[in-house]
Amino acid sequence: WSLWSDLAYSVQTGHSARARQTGVAHYGFLDQQPDTAPVFHQAMQAMTGLIAQELAHWPAWHNTRALVDVGGGHGTLAAAIALAHPRLQVSVLDREDARPAPDSDYGRLMQSGRARFCPGDFFQAVPAGADRYLLKSILHNWDDTQAACILGVCAAAARPGARLLLVERVRPERLRATVHDEALTRTDLNMLAGLGGRERSLAEFSALLETAGFRLDQVAPTRHEFSVIEAIRL
Repeated sequence: WSLWSDLAYSVQTGHSARARQTGVAHYGFLDQQPDTAPVFHQAMQAMTGLIAQELAHWPAWHNTRALVDVGGGHGTLAAAIALAHPRLQVSVLDREDARPAPDSDYGRLMQSGRARFCPGDFFQAVPAGADRYLLKSILHNWDDTQAACILGVCAAAARPGARLLLVERVRPERLRATVHDEALTRTDLNMLAGLGGRERSLAEFSALLETAGFRLDQVAPTRHEFSVIEAIRL
């Protein structure tokens, strides 16, 4: 909440209030506050749980052999998808402090050989060769330059014809005076103040995908506030 006291600075400059207040950009603050990392990951796990079962039965997973969840945290979503599709192999790439507990659903999948956890940096590399790549609530954390970099890394790892699924809020071209759009605006400002990120319109997502070597194929809303944007590696 303290970041919102500098909201005017973020709106005027497009930069993170956290970076201004602490000198630490993006998720570096988790390195300096080890007690905060578990709270952060639990919060992300709870938010993902709202739509995990709906996404687990998304048509895109049919005939999928290998899935990489980029920035997948504790593996909550990847585990739900894998449990719904017994032949699917899953990988989660995230920070080391997100490593799933052995007694979690994902931890048990790791023990069975159906899943792996890959500590790493999605600005550098992601596991290669999968036929599906998933990024849930990732791109809205970053500005356009950094978002394009993440997509470029995914494109380098993906074969032609592989599919990329973005699970994000999609901002309409014109905001309306509705509860939905007001909530979306709050998350937009929260991403801006916290990380210098933003929510995006479908046209903005399409442009980022095209620059990275993907073609937007289709988009569909979930029952919650997110949409699933599917793209194909060219």
